[in-house]
Amino acid sequence: MAETLAAESRIEEGIRLLERECSGDNAPDQCRLALASLKFRNGDVTEARQLLERLVRKNPSSAELHLQLAEVRLRSGDIAAALLSFRTARELNPMDAHAAFGLARLLETTGQKQEAAAAYEETLKIDPNYVPALNNLAYLDANLGVNLDRALTLAQRAVENLPGEPTCIDTLALVHLKRGLIDQAIGMFRGLVDGNPANPSFHLHLAMALFAARQRNDSRAELQLAMSRNLPADDLMQSKALAAQLQ
Repeated sequence: MAETLAAESRIEEGIRLLERECSGDNAPDQCRLALASLKFRNGDVTEARQLLERLVRKNPSSAELHLQLAEVRLRSGDIAAALLSFRTARELNPMDAHAAFGLARLLETTGQKQEAAAAYEETLKIDPNYVPALNNLAYLDANLGVNLDRALTLAQRAVENLPGEPTCIDTLALVHLKRGLIDQAIGMFRGLVDGNPANPSFHLHLAMALFAARQRNDSRAELQLAMSRNLPADDLMQSKALAAQLQ
């Protein structure tokens, strides 16, 4: 019933319902877990974390609980604790691709690129068609300018498994750019920018491709659009480097 209320945009009613059901000491763990999930989705990250930490203390061998706690800790900005939870979930269930991917993604976010690449590879050993891992490893390789043949294969598989997904198309276009297929990359990036004009990363990648094609004015215009929006940290560094080249 709580999930139905949430689906009807009445999530606070669902939370109140679950809070009543969880008020006693003998409330089932599943009820507390559902309450943590709704609170997390409603932005009550601190309360969701407290509920999940109590559940983990009670059920320390539950990989699923550690995984959910990892996501909540990550949202709260506690990177070290999130890493610990992802690693614990991974140890408890080595065949869980989601846990392996979560660890890889966080390693990449914290700048541990080589460790992240290895963790993405481990994810793909568990599930060779896990699209987020296919895409992220290809993107990581392309950005580093390494393993470009592998990056192409991974990016193509990601697009095949999830056709039309803009982030996968963006990765494939970036791989083409790094491999010197500049016109092909420009065409793909233009399509992404036309379909997703608010995405600053797509504007930046188009600017990079246009610069490679020696279209400096067009590159500068796209770069200005990218930098006028909220670029992710890695993209922000690339945008500053490109801006210096365009001076």
